[in-house]
Amino acid sequence: MSKNQEIRFLYIFYFDQVEGPKLFFSKFEFNPFNSVLIDMLLGYGGGEKPFPIAFEDFQTLNFRFYISSKFARSGFEEFMITFLVNEPYIDNFKSLKLKSQIIKEFAHELKNLKEFPKILSEKREFRKEITELGYKKFNDTLVGIYDKYYALLALPFAGKPKKEVIANLKMNIKSEILIYIVHACLFKKN
Repeated sequence: MSKNQEIRFLYIFYFDQVEGPKLFFSKFEFNPFNSVLIDMLLGYGGGEKPFPIAFEDFQTLNFRFYISSKFARSGFEEFMITFLVNEPYIDNFKSLKLKSQIIKEFAHELKNLKEFPKILSEKREFRKEITELGYKKFNDTLVGIYDKYYALLALPFAGKPKKEVIANLKMNIKSEILIYIVHACLFKKN
């Protein structure tokens, strides 16, 4: 794999009550997940906890969570965040577990977006992409949260991160995440 090729990807999926599992948002065109695979991932594990899964060519760290919704028949919407590393290395799979707290915090921030259920309902009704629905403030907030957590999740498993990555992380980082960054970037050997 060339050094210029992206190897880390971040996806937000949801369960559409009519069409089944679907992609809610990602900045990446590469998407190895079909609806059967997403459905399998959504059914894996119990409760709201991170779970890594190794496939033949890539590994994922997943976190399934629920958001209350008066628009859903069940009273909640089911979502899943998936961070994918497109490399078949066993060390990546082991290191994904270290990123569990980061993916949990990402889900927590998404849950706090009050407009989420209404916008998801409109996305279903009008069959449009999130960016086409006209909710600029929500889109900007979603992209900001997405970018922040992608930068944290995409930090190297070992070695020192690039200076521009560090500069982009000037934010209030929780202590659990800061501990991960220090451990993964400074103490872990290749």
